[in-house]
Amino acid sequence: MRLAVVSDIHSNLPAWQAVLTDAIARGADAIICLGDVVGYGPWPVEVLASVQERCRLCVLGNHEAAMVGRISMERFRRGARRAARWTRHQLGEQALEFFRGLPLSVEVDDLLFVHSEPAAPAEFGYVDDAADAEVCFRATDARLIFIGHTHVPAVFILRDGHVEPAPAHDQPLDPHLRYLINVGSVGDPRDGSSAAAYVMFDDAAGWLEFRRCAFDVAACAAAWAGATELELPAFLRSGRPLPAAHDAAIRAPKVARLKVGGVVAPAVYLHAADLAAGARTPPTAARRTPLHWPRTTAGRVALALVATGLVTVPMAIRSSRARRLAPPTPPPSPPVTTARAERPAPESREILLPAARADRYGTKFRIEELGGRAHIGYWSDERDYLVWRFRVPQEAEYEVVLEYARGGAAPDSRVLLAIGRQSLRFTLPSTGSWSTFTERTVGRLRLPAGLTVLEARPDGRPRAGIMNLRAVRLRELRADHPPATAQPPGDGVR
Repeated sequence: MRLAVVSDIHSNLPAWQAVLTDAIARGADAIICLGDVVGYGPWPVEVLASVQERCRLCVLGNHEAAMVGRISMERFRRGARRAARWTRHQLGEQALEFFRGLPLSVEVDDLLFVHSEPAAPAEFGYVDDAADAEVCFRATDARLIFIGHTHVPAVFILRDGHVEPAPAHDQPLDPHLRYLINVGSVGDPRDGSSAAAYVMFDDAAGWLEFRRCAFDVAACAAAWAGATELELPAFLRSGRPLPAAHDAAIRAPKVARLKVGGVVAPAVYLHAADLAAGARTPPTAARRTPLHWPRTTAGRVALALVATGLVTVPMAIRSSRARRLAPPTPPPSPPVTTARAERPAPESREILLPAARADRYGTKFRIEELGGRAHIGYWSDERDYLVWRFRVPQEAEYEVVLEYARGGAAPDSRVLLAIGRQSLRFTLPSTGSWSTFTERTVGRLRLPAGLTVLEARPDGRPRAGIMNLRAVRLRELRADHPPATAQPPGDGVR
């Protein structure tokens, strides 16, 4: 299969049309977009409509995230913030709903597609050098990682445990090595060229091709002149390039300083039958069967059958390296019982998630110890969050219990727990002191079987430390044992 991988179109219609024409002429079987469809440029509505029609898969970029409040526009530099606000006013509710459904990353076989980087994709950090690339390789086992975000084409190779930069030019890909590939920018190239950039990847031939496409710069100049709120892109600056620090749209933590070990957004799987039928997956559907993308010629059409247009749900498509689609497993036969048969009581399950064993993203909080037990303290910044990766034995509803402490004089704090599209928002009152720990039930979550990722963070900007956290306990709810009601539940699952 020949994949055209594009990124950072940024509402530049002439550049997108040039790339689209070139990709079709080069025989692309599918086009995958790495985000930032909008922002900066004067054609957000037209470009988005074309991307929805032409691209098979798309991930969330930081400009789309800003459109729907997943990140604050205050993190943008002034020119990018002004362009984002202008773009937001051009888009209707259908466009915003589309953005809300985009995943942070998509995995197909041993390929990973993400806008910025896989270690903490929701933070939108920039991959600028080998140290950054090393963190990306450690965060995933994908053989090929495709990214955008910097607007500069680049290649990094992991060879014998060492990361080395390589020229961003056409090349065969060694099947025994791993690669991180920055595809550059379609609509706002920043590497000194005025030509739109994207890559073509042939999985059968193992060949990577960096493409450059000339587009109608004069039409762009006229359109930007008519939209005074938008700053000029690099290719219209008449030899007056802005410094790289100014070009970075968003303030983000340095990738090389992030703790590796978890990904904020868990995968949602498609059933193979849905793939073959070309059905769209509802955003709330629970999917468990991995998608196998075979290496045979017939099997390589799998991705093209996902949908007739862009997949618009939070989805990461994983696959094992199977050679053919596994036949569906028939459901188990119901057990034979009699009127006198006694069913054994189901085993009680509790999943313990110690705070000290979570992956920490942020700088202001840290592990402390009290009475021989560890907890996370000094948690007072909205950018501090914890991520646990764990396995759930079977799909079930779980009661969520926090073991925490809060000082008596501190105002009540708002906390957010999230698993996929489910979230719990609740208020934690004081426990009397920062060393007085108690357990509090905050709500319920329905957990899917298999690998699950739980995220905990402040809900908004804290006015003080939100809590000292020892652990999160997930207690499976059973029909014969209703949940405890001694403590009020949280504000609910959303």
